[in-house]
Amino acid sequence: MQKLAKAFAAATLSLAMATTSTVLAEPTSPQVLIKSIRPYKAGAAPVAFVYLATPVICNTTIFTIDLADPSGPALLSVALTALTARKNVVVEISNATGCTGHYTALQSITIIDN
Repeated sequence: MQKLAKAFAAATLSLAMATTSTVLAEPTSPQVLIKSIRPYKAGAAPVAFVYLATPVICNTTIFTIDLADPSGPALLSVALTALTARKNVVVEISNATGCTGHYTALQSITIIDN
């Protein structure tokens, strides 16, 4: 019985590893290009506007990165890398705010190797 349980666990793990891709929280977009990025000092809270090529999520092409947040500079770095390399990205919307139309907050950007 123990051998059967170990074999089942090994098969389950193998299947999970074979079918798993990048794990992302929701909501996330389909793959899209970043068209431009605009850092902006909005009062005391600096932000970066990220403009996507098409409105693939939240009915907008304009998203924000909060540069005052500790993760903001890392998100901006990933966005700039994707823009420069012309790589598709998957953007993840902030779980705290959800979709808010124009200027929806981002919490993650994943570069996709096309």
